[in-house]
Amino acid sequence: MRVVDALRTRVNLNVSVVNRDDPANPQSESRDRYILAGLQGETPDRASSFTLMYGLNTSQLVAFPDADTDFHRVTGNGLYLFRPRWTATLDGSYTTASSAGQASGMGLAYDRTELLAGAEFEWTPASFVTLLGGIVSYKDQIDPDRDTREIVVRLRVHRTF
Repeated sequence: MRVVDALRTRVNLNVSVVNRDDPANPQSESRDRYILAGLQGETPDRASSFTLMYGLNTSQLVAFPDADTDFHRVTGNGLYLFRPRWTATLDGSYTTASSAGQASGMGLAYDRTELLAGAEFEWTPASFVTLLGGIVSYKDQIDPDRDTREIVVRLRVHRTF
């Protein structure tokens, strides 16, 4: 599939279903559904790639009526090979969450924005070290005193098999 002539494109789809049980506390039992879909494109030489996805997550507390929370999420990622074995990366996401109890102040209603930038080093042909840093911001729509901003640093080491 080609959407843009300069890029090789793919359609991505991720679907997960999670059921959580806690015999000691049945009120914490939940059912979650995650759906994330979007497009990925990369240059023919694989020096650059871009991904844009949209997701809908629903979390339901089984013990309570109308205790569903909906999360709408847009994510993006860009990678650029700027030197042999070195890749610059930029990750971002925007999420809104809302639940049925938000009018009474018992539910959730917030916006979350994340922006991270960094670099990945190809240590060996199958081993990578990634360092990312950035900001995560929560804006609560019910209680503005719960707004938070976080400085995030992530170090990831991974190996492909």
